[in-house]
Amino acid sequence: MADDARVLVPAADQSWLHMDRPTKLMYGHGLFILDGEPDLAQFREVCRERMINRYRVFSQCAVQSGAQWYWEDDPAFDLARHLTRVELPGASDAAALQDHIGRAFATPFDHDHPLWNIDLIVGVHGFGPTPTSAIHFRAHHAITDGIRIVQLILSLFDHVGDEHELPPRVGRDNESHGLLAAGPEAVRRGLADAGDIGRSLVDGALHLPRTVAGHLRPSALQSDLAALIHPGRLVDVFELLGSTQNESINTVGEMSRVLASGHEVTTAWSGTPGIDKLVAWVDGLDLAAMKTVARRHDATLNDLYMTLVSLALTDYLRERDALVEEIHWMMPMSLQPLDIESAPTELGNHFCLVFVPMPLGSDDFGEVVHAVQTRMQRVKNSQEPVITFGLQKVMARLPRAMANALTDLFASKAAGVLSAVPGPATPMSVCGVPVASILAWPPNSGDQAMSMCMFSYSGEVTIGLACDATLLPDPQVITGYLRRAYDRHVVGAI
Repeated sequence: MADDARVLVPAADQSWLHMDRPTKLMYGHGLFILDGEPDLAQFREVCRERMINRYRVFSQCAVQSGAQWYWEDDPAFDLARHLTRVELPGASDAAALQDHIGRAFATPFDHDHPLWNIDLIVGVHGFGPTPTSAIHFRAHHAITDGIRIVQLILSLFDHVGDEHELPPRVGRDNESHGLLAAGPEAVRRGLADAGDIGRSLVDGALHLPRTVAGHLRPSALQSDLAALIHPGRLVDVFELLGSTQNESINTVGEMSRVLASGHEVTTAWSGTPGIDKLVAWVDGLDLAAMKTVARRHDATLNDLYMTLVSLALTDYLRERDALVEEIHWMMPMSLQPLDIESAPTELGNHFCLVFVPMPLGSDDFGEVVHAVQTRMQRVKNSQEPVITFGLQKVMARLPRAMANALTDLFASKAAGVLSAVPGPATPMSVCGVPVASILAWPPNSGDQAMSMCMFSYSGEVTIGLACDATLLPDPQVITGYLRRAYDRHVVGAI
């Protein structure tokens, strides 16, 4: 085979190929509800021009040779194999659409061909007065990360009208200012953080015993002395030494939380996952209303999203007499700022997973918002994303068995993956057909039970939930509680 027909899969992408298992396929999914049905031949030509011709990997297979993986050209590549027209069985309604996507979550790609496909699902009922269609896109995570795959898919669409509003850039700005600036900046940051610690000790001295007691939760101490050395609570106390802006304290605290945490707490969805998967979603949430409520609490849209999830899961676990004080999520964070509405210059994986605790058990909306906001600020104002990205790169270069063992170790510390994507702020169309709504789902790993993604598009927000059918057989109950939390605390507050 010619050298130019074989490309080594980068280590950061190769690790996703190692992680595939029958119960956990490393595929990202996107669903686009349309107000009509695009012409199939025309849509294929758009995909050929804007995706296949632009990114060679979409016409290549993943081939393993020894310990390495390579992208190799598929000599039998046929776009018609990967982009097909699908008619749903039975009622062809939202429930049938959810069943179709759930089955796709559990169906592996044929490795003799490129690892992606698009279903143009037609004759879908229940999303308007007349039948409509939907585009279901799924691709292996080895091709690219979630932000870039969404960026790529949206490049297949066109903006409606001559002007459109750009969403905020996604990701951290890690622009380097050079070695000469690095030393003074590190000294400046260290002095500022040390001063912050001093102020915290002086200002909080009188209240420290009460504050520490609150974080160690005396009620739990009375029932279980082991809670005294609970690593998460000790980290909470340690982080009281500095403000939420103190990068030094936050970095040490958050990395300690990741490394010291044991297996995720046992609750209603704990266990060994099976092959079958289920999906559900909440759609039609008002973006402007959510932003208004978030601003009232000096919080971000992501803080509000996490608060609604916390309230919904609290209701779900309380109903099953399985409520716990806290769970943890793995949250993707892009390390390269990009414009979500333009095609990516390159694909691949350029993100890290950060470890985010989520409080449960409280019905006080303001209290949950504040707790979530504080914890997210600690993560954002730390070097945890950079460190975990480095760890991911190291793990990607380890032997497969060792890398998978470490992946399972870190995955076992969280209930699942929680993500958020800011999509286009104005309407889009595909082959002249308007895009009405967008949903997305990231993959998870190990024994994690679920993944969630909030997606904003053209003034509306959707929240997609994907879960293991064995561990969470009733995702519609959780999405129902999400809708109730939104109605109470967003709609009811406007």
